[in-house]
Amino acid sequence: MPDLPCILCVDDDADFLEQFRGRSWKEFRPCTALGFAHGLDVVAHGGPFAVVIAALRMAPVGGTEFLA
Repeated sequence: MPDLPCILCVDDDADFLEQFRGRSWKEFRPCTALGFAHGLDVVAHGGPFAVVIAALRMAPVGGTEFLA
């Protein structure tokens, strides 16, 4: 599984992130970050990421601002 490209999902809902990690992935390795600050840390020290998904509504900054 380490050879698979990683999808990063950033959200402030821990239950959603657990479901995201738990689904059956065949072509990607799921990576998650709980909230904006953790997401920035994961991006800075992890990766590379094939795809980054961010929740539209997170506190204190939403997904659009996070991706920018």
